[in-house]
Amino acid sequence: MNVGFIGCGNIANYHAEVLKALDINILAVSARENSPNISSFSEKYGIQHQYTRWQEIVENESLDALWVVVSWEQMDALLIPLIETGIPLFLEKPVALSSENMSQ
Repeated sequence: MNVGFIGCGNIANYHAEVLKALDINILAVSARENSPNISSFSEKYGIQHQYTRWQEIVENESLDALWVVVSWEQMDALLIPLIETGIPLFLEKPVALSSENMSQ
């Protein structure tokens, strides 16, 4: 199984550890431009491809799933476009289009 990661902050390490323990290949990672984490995260987990736009993962990689481990603020804008890719998603944050929707 090949997965991609969108985001590589602290919480991403916990998810990557579990995937590696299950022998799941993390093929690619995307992080914002000038991310201080992407190089060390890629090296630590043997990730071959790094991108600064998540769309490039979808365009260039053959993935079985995407792990989305971004901040709440980023999740809101990414949710619908990610669903539209048709790739199975693991979303680390609760699914809602705004924090106001969380109480409903």
